[in-house]
Amino acid sequence: MIETLKAYREKTGVASVALLKNQRDCPENLTPRHIQSWLEGRLRTAPQEHLAYVLKKWEALPVLEFGIITEDILDVIKGHWNRTRVGPNTLLKDAADKPEGLRPHIIAAWLNARSRSYRKDHLKYVLERWSAMPGALNTKRVLSGYVEITQAQRERLHELKAKTGFGPQVLMRGAKDAPPGLGSDKIKAWIDGTIKTAKPEQLAYVFARWEAHKTQK
Repeated sequence: MIETLKAYREKTGVASVALLKNQRDCPENLTPRHIQSWLEGRLRTAPQEHLAYVLKKWEALPVLEFGIITEDILDVIKGHWNRTRVGPNTLLKDAADKPEGLRPHIIAAWLNARSRSYRKDHLKYVLERWSAMPGALNTKRVLSGYVEITQAQRERLHELKAKTGFGPQVLMRGAKDAPPGLGSDKIKAWIDGTIKTAKPEQLAYVFARWEAHKTQK
């Protein structure tokens, strides 16, 4: 029976605490600690009602899909790590929407080839999250509250500069209300692509200031 319980936990990815969470029909005196004790072999007996309830709950859950990490998959995982230099802990930091059971040590085990299996929902989430991250040169800035300047935004900056006839230096002349740290050199670097990230409030200020000059022309 212990092996059956362990198999359900593995196949569903739902541990004892999550299994009983918010279950109003849970039998009296049945707790996650009891289930964990069964799984670890510390409790050899259990009320039939308790055992039947736990089996029924686990049987009703969807079965997770698993896969084997091939060399190709490992290359993709390592490629994302090398590109972003974002490790497992940082990757999952504040990841409120991550799948049940996904922890940094699981990703670390993939990277170190200590684990050759994966839950498909885990791998999908990790690859999507890593893919959305910028390269290593910009990662630190993005994680510090910066955003990547999109190609469309860069083109709009070029367009506003051309339409107003104002370069960054003229644009920022007398801009006493500009956000801290914003200057004409920085705007010029945004336009030519030397700087690829910006603080949202600085970017919004520049767009608004240029748009205002365009309206006045």
